[in-house]
Parts: sequence; C-alpha cells; structure tokens
Amino acid sequence: MTIQNREAVARYQKLLRCVEEAPDGTFTMASDLQSAVQSATCEMESHLREMDLDAGFHGDAIVDIEALIYAHIIRCNPKIADDIAAIEGFAEHVDGPARDRVKAGIIRDRDFLASLRA
Repeated sequence: MTIQNREAVARYQKLLRCVEEAPDGTFTMASDLQSAVQSATCEMESHLREMDLDAGFHGDAIVDIEALIYAHIIRCNPKIADDIAAIEGFAEHVDGPARDRVKAGIIRDRDFLASLRA
C-alpha cells in the first residue's frame, strides 16, 4: 500500500468514525458520503458478479476501494473542504479526553441552529 493509499484509508476511517459517533441530526454530509461510497462499491460488485467475476471485495480490499472513492470525491469537490475538515476534526477528537465536551458542543450547535430555523 502506498503512502497515498494509507492516507486515503486514514481519512475514510475518520469519515466512518464520524458517522458512527455523530449525534443525531449532525454531520449529515458524512452519512450521505458514506452511503454514496458504499453504494458505488456495491454497484460495482453487483456488475462484476453478473459477469461471473469475483470482485475480490473481501476484508481490507473493500476499505481500500471505498477509501480511494472517498479521496476522489474530496479531490473533485473542493467546495466541501470545510465540511470535510469538520467531519475529520470531529472524528479525531471524539475518542480523546475531550469527547464529552466535543459531543456537547456539537449538540449545542445543532440545537441553536434548529432554533433559528423555527
């Protein structure tokens, strides 16, 4: 695995961690991106199976492929750079000593924004 691939996998794992840990109603782009990436790999695997081919999507291979798709999406869409930074920043801090404070801040911000829309 190249350094670039390792970086892509590390970033994709942050996306997955954000989706897993984000309070309800927050980081919707993260869950949408995860869904898009996983749909793409499922579609590709389905087409290969229809051709009676093995996609080889087992274990780490699927994570590597999904990570490269995610990296490609980020590269092609610089307009979401701030969203990606927030997603990955949340994932980096949600398991640290500031976990409760980070989650409380996200919930507070979500609720404040919801009150503005009401």
